[in-house]
Amino acid sequence: MKTKRIIFLIIVIFMFSTGVSAAPLCSCGNDRYLKLQVPPMNGQDVREIQIQLKNMGYYSDSIHGLYDETTVKAVKNFQRREGLTVDGIFGPKTFNKLAELFEQPVANLDAEKPQGEVSLIIFALDRELVVLDDGKPFKSFPVAVGKFRTPTPIGLYTITHKDAWGEGFGSRWMRLSVPWGIYGIHGTNKPWSIGAFESGGCVRMHNTHVEQVYEWVKIDTKVFIVGGIDGPFTFGLNPLTQGS
Repeated sequence: MKTKRIIFLIIVIFMFSTGVSAAPLCSCGNDRYLKLQVPPMNGQDVREIQIQLKNMGYYSDSIHGLYDETTVKAVKNFQRREGLTVDGIFGPKTFNKLAELFEQPVANLDAEKPQGEVSLIIFALDRELVVLDDGKPFKSFPVAVGKFRTPTPIGLYTITHKDAWGEGFGSRWMRLSVPWGIYGIHGTNKPWSIGAFESGGCVRMHNTHVEQVYEWVKIDTKVFIVGGIDGPFTFGLNPLTQGS
């Protein structure tokens, strides 16, 4: 908590720093279409789908990450129940429907709004986004950040573009001024990934949450991404020692 208070102070000091130029598009990859084939498709995305379908009662086999006949049967049952095309192919429409059912509605979206200058601070190691109102914490949200091999970039950036995207990027997209890559804050069709190190470097939020933040920020809003002391995202945050 003491470390976070120090970081909040740093944010206020650098609030009026100039951002750097942005890249044009997000570097996050699109979701692949999962379908029955020989040999069966496999991977972490299949495991995530099996877990969610099992939690919902559609799938009863082991979580093995293979898109096999048992998984396809569960997907077809899910598609049939939700009024989708029953083809056993797990594409964007099926992904989005599963995400829609997973998402929880947020009550009183307009009950509170920041009144001063809005800025954002993202604690990558804690998977947390904090909205600042005139430099003071206003509201926090859980997020997913980059995997260890594709980490979320640490630094001070600005929002350079806002848009309403779909499919893998969820309902909203806010581009960051990262000069060496293409990153942003966006929603997701994988809400179960929130709170984990799961992305290609972007910051994922629940769609209901990103829609709130989207309304509060504007172009040139400051976004400060920091890591955790002695964690995997520590660049620029080494502890001070005597003589530093």
